[in-house]
Amino acid sequence: MNSVAPAAAGPVPAPARFFDGRSARAHLVQVWFLPGPELVIRGSGFEQRHPAARINLDRALGDAPRFLQLPGDQTCEFTDGRALDAALAGWPVSTGPHPLGWRFYAGTLLGLMLAVWLAISQGLPLAARAVAFMLPADTMERVSRGTLAELDREIFEPSRLPPERREALLREARSFLGAAGESPDRRIEFRSAPEIGPNAMALPSGDIIVTDDIVLLARNDEQLLAVLAHECGHLHYRHALRGILQDSAVTMMVTLVAGKQSSANSLQSELTATLIHLRYSRDFEYEADAYGAQLLRRVNIPPARLGEMLDLLEQQAGGRSRGALDSYLSSHPSTPERKERLKKQ
Repeated sequence: MNSVAPAAAGPVPAPARFFDGRSARAHLVQVWFLPGPELVIRGSGFEQRHPAARINLDRALGDAPRFLQLPGDQTCEFTDGRALDAALAGWPVSTGPHPLGWRFYAGTLLGLMLAVWLAISQGLPLAARAVAFMLPADTMERVSRGTLAELDREIFEPSRLPPERREALLREARSFLGAAGESPDRRIEFRSAPEIGPNAMALPSGDIIVTDDIVLLARNDEQLLAVLAHECGHLHYRHALRGILQDSAVTMMVTLVAGKQSSANSLQSELTATLIHLRYSRDFEYEADAYGAQLLRRVNIPPARLGEMLDLLEQQAGGRSRGALDSYLSSHPSTPERKERLKKQ
């Protein structure tokens, strides 16, 4: 218990909220700290007086409210620290620990941290999903067209596959997509990309880019169709857009919904920078695998063909040095669980 030396106290009141200890109702009051020393509390229709020996005021704790403990579980809450200090003017007061204490503030901090974590881990993915499915087709087309043009300037080269091989693959892909219930008009682009190696990626517009190296790596065309089916899964769930929107958080989502051109340009830049390095979450991969497996089963292709392709990619990646840009496995991480699931589908 600490005491402040008495000093002359002028009649300066401090505003407070008075609780009578019997109900949760607060009464607005004025509190005077008078010589004697004596405490006077005046509100609408009532007045209380207490000697200083019968009250206790908690210590100041930042900008937190201070509480004056009175007999009979009565309390005065002061939220204006400056007014309270002026009213006290050196009046003798016993100060004890803050009634809420460190446990309250530690709990509040932990609660705030939990709320932030929930907003990021749960709320942000839900918001990203909602915005991804709200984007108009012309926005996705514009973003994808600009992204592909930039990739063509920076990374891609024209495909070196023989024209007849590309045409045969396109015919087979269109036939597969139509039979599986997907749009047979989906654009499939072939590119040479020595820096990337075996890879395939889907643009938000629905275009799928396939590198020469992944065509050459496949042992049969069913494995290539399995990769195509998997990319259709990413397109169906808009995984690339959702991943980028989650990373860019709320600002880009709001401006995209508002339809600002600058936001579409920003999304294009993000997509170009991250498309090749994009690591889909395990849940995204499982969703794309399951969707692709459905397409494959519709045309009597075993879903395990994608697992076979993943094995080939892992074997190929084990024998090559990894540069700044990596293989298909970099943007589509393979796990034993995925391959086991595909064997059962």
